Amino acid sequence: LQADLHAQGIVPDVVEVVDPDGQVREPVRQVLRVIARHDLVLATGHLSGPEILAVVHAAGEEGVRRIVVTHPEFTSQRLPVAQQRELAEAGALLERCFTT
Repeated sequence: LQADLHAQGIVPDVVEVVDPDGQVREPVRQVLRVIARHDLVLATGHLSGPEILAVVHAAGEEGVRRIVVTHPEFTSQRLPVAQQRELAEAGALLERCFTT
């Protein structure tokens, strides 16, 4: 699907979630506040490892109660066990996918 979209010239803009210093950007925090206000679930999707850590901690600061870290061991995330433990201790659930 991704290759087909690219072939058609349909390429979405990159959404930056952290600034160059690794701080979560204000538009992301606005989304986190909406998630918290409506008690929605935040899933980290295909963020990088450092982005996941930053966003999960910011989500906690903004009052998000339900967080799913999506496939933390995949090659695009590569979260070491210590960081996975840190995220679990912060209240995040870790989704396991055994497809790769």
